[in-house]
Amino acid sequence: MIIWIAGMSCVGKSTIFRRIIDNYDKGELITPTKYFQCIKFDNFLIIGGRYYNKTKNPGSDYIFAGKDKFKEFIKQEYPKHENMLIEGQKFLRKEILHWLIENYKIKIYYLSADRKFLNERSEVRNGWWDKKRSDIRTDKEFKKMNILLNDKEISKYVEILQNNTIIESESNTKIIAKGFMND
Repeated sequence: MIIWIAGMSCVGKSTIFRRIIDNYDKGELITPTKYFQCIKFDNFLIIGGRYYNKTKNPGSDYIFAGKDKFKEFIKQEYPKHENMLIEGQKFLRKEILHWLIENYKIKIYYLSADRKFLNERSEVRNGWWDKKRSDIRTDKEFKKMNILLNDKEISKYVEILQNNTIIESESNTKIIAKGFMND
């Protein structure tokens, strides 16, 4: 199964991934193709292997490959792993999601947070994207997400989780981990 954690920048996707990873012995850093560094655990693979360092954006945003390379990677690696986890927006496009839905088992967790919290987290994180954050850019990001969430086919595979507080984030971590550990 492919488990995708989606949401706006600064919503807490990487925090949840790090919490999931912290529940396991250290995974093995692997590079199945030159474009995709991953972390392999016994029964799941995390796409994007930058979670063991202090980088501010460890998810799919720093995978330097296009949609075709992503599809090739999924075709190659999906049969080898019970579960594949990905977070971020790099490949979160209608075309790719429809392709995944047609060909694979997928679950999308969309983390939602109020704009106020996103802006506060952005100021604290202060990464490259955060420094460029503006109301116009945030509105475009919201619009893009809403188009995906309202897509008739995609919406069947999405569970929306509020992620404004630490308590909600901890609860969401358990929900997501349970979702793929009991699959």
